[in-house]
Amino acid sequence: MEVNNIRKQKRYFYTIREKLAIIDYYNSFNEFGERIYSKNGVYKKFNIDHKCLNDWLKNEEELRNVHEK
Repeated sequence: MEVNNIRKQKRYFYTIREKLAIIDYYNSFNEFGERIYSKNGVYKKFNIDHKCLNDWLKNEEELRNVHEK
């Protein structure tokens, strides 16, 4: 019986500050008012799941309110 070595990636929990920094990175615009980074580029750069970013973007206002307190 062959046993495959499967490496499980450890789950990383982002702080609110890190989440907001990634959101701000995604929301960067150039001088022409165009978004500089695509969601796909952000997923790859920060090695995050697409669902994470989408959830953070939906809850951006709530994250900012919690961070201010």
